[in-house]
Amino acid sequence: MLEHIHIENFAIIENLDLTLASGMTVITGDTGAGKSIVIDALDIALGHRADSKLIREGATRCEINASFDIQHCQNAAQWLSENDLDSDSTCLIRRVITSDGRSKNYINGRAVTLQQLRTLALELIQIHAQHEHYALLKKEEQRAILDRFGQYPDLLNAVKTHYELWRNAYEAWQTALTVGNDDSSKIDFLRYQWQEIEALQLKENELTLLHAEQKKLSHSQELVMALSTAIDALSQNSDHNSLSSLAKTQRELSAYQNMMPELSNSLALLNTASLHLEEAVTELNAIFKDMDLDPKRLEAVEARLQAIHQLARKMHVPAEQLNALQQKLSAQLDSLQNWDEKVLALEKEALLQKAKYQECAEKLSVVRQKSAKILNERMTHYLQKLSLPHGRFEAVFLEAASTPTAYGLDQIEFHIQTNVGQALQPLAKIASGGELSRASLALQLISSQQDNTPTLIFDEVDVGIGGKTADVVGELLRQLGEKTQVICITHQPQVAARGHHHLRVEKEHGATKTASRLLNLGPDERALEIARMLGGKNQTALAHAKELLEQTTLC
Repeated sequence: MLEHIHIENFAIIENLDLTLASGMTVITGDTGAGKSIVIDALDIALGHRADSKLIREGATRCEINASFDIQHCQNAAQWLSENDLDSDSTCLIRRVITSDGRSKNYINGRAVTLQQLRTLALELIQIHAQHEHYALLKKEEQRAILDRFGQYPDLLNAVKTHYELWRNAYEAWQTALTVGNDDSSKIDFLRYQWQEIEALQLKENELTLLHAEQKKLSHSQELVMALSTAIDALSQNSDHNSLSSLAKTQRELSAYQNMMPELSNSLALLNTASLHLEEAVTELNAIFKDMDLDPKRLEAVEARLQAIHQLARKMHVPAEQLNALQQKLSAQLDSLQNWDEKVLALEKEALLQKAKYQECAEKLSVVRQKSAKILNERMTHYLQKLSLPHGRFEAVFLEAASTPTAYGLDQIEFHIQTNVGQALQPLAKIASGGELSRASLALQLISSQQDNTPTLIFDEVDVGIGGKTADVVGELLRQLGEKTQVICITHQPQVAARGHHHLRVEKEHGATKTASRLLNLGPDERALEIARMLGGKNQTALAHAKELLEQTTLC
């Protein structure tokens, strides 16, 4: 349950520390005092979208801390353990928002993502707000309410999974049909492109070899001159060449080797040099003989290069990618030429996935029908308790959707009867503001009774009701508070009197700033606050307030 909230520089709250207990806690105060700001701050702490405008004027950042006792909340404890965020029986959530709109999120002192914060929040707290009255009018929300009440998430996930599989298969089939309409002309064009590349007979790495050969042939005269000069200098010059000079040097030094043994190493090196020099001359002569000085070969190479680059420009690809393009065209041709078979296979897959989806969706419909019967009974019971003695509720199953949806084939609409002799009508058409409030409140109470969330917050959900109805709402919320922690912001004195604990929000006006503060009310202060809510602090209102509190004590 929620044990403590610390709020700093949020809206009109400068610094607030709030300790909460189990049972039902009511929060009251004048209009505009900031009763809902505490809930708004808690909502932000639990991952709601943050805005720098929420920072108190004059401050550069706001901070919200929420401490939860999770010793009886196995789902939250397990999630924390799985994400290496567990500490002890307490879970501390902290969120800091800076003036540049950024936020930092922490769970038990460790930084987390906003999604992690939101996931954990679902296990810790559930907030029911006044705006849910209007969301209740949408059919999508009505279906979601029934599904939450029924508690069959595995079946819902299975339907969604089968829907995705069917949709992917169906879209692939439809795409294949569309492509198939253009097959004939497309095959002719692809075949023409493939044949042009095939006619070129381009070999692997041919382009690189051709460029190298072109470079060599275009400089053949210079290469021949350089080779001839080198060979002449090394071995063929009659007057002086390197090989003969080296041989003469070896002979002259060898004559002195016996007198100077230290010449042995030098002579060995000269001998090695002589061998290497002879090998170099042999290789140079071989290269010289293989030199192709035929100008027609250069013309042929350049013509081949021109043909390759010209086709590459025509195909709009680099010349180096012509082979890869041919392989791609070949694969496309193979695919298109067998297209009829592929379309049939895709159609078969789409029909198979639809059949699986249909089977799963029908199972979901059966479970929904059973859950709807139970919801109808409970809602009818609560509507009658909430001063609609002839009230009746029914979750109506409309005509099934013509095409699959991620939520199944059911279209659900909540119908309600509020007066005797009146037929059931869609909730959106006949419900007044007060009737809508009671229907919404009944749904929230029903869902809360079977929910395992340890903390439930009701933010002015009793708007539009009063008198005996408000007394019933207060009693129902108190009963709920006996099982779980309930925090209720209310304008109804009958509801406020039912709380186990009572907090009052007050707005303080200073010379330069306005701030809100929360007061924990004792018995006498509580009677005065409820008297104020009844219309004044005169003796009559005060006596009525004490009577309401005494009635609660006797219950």
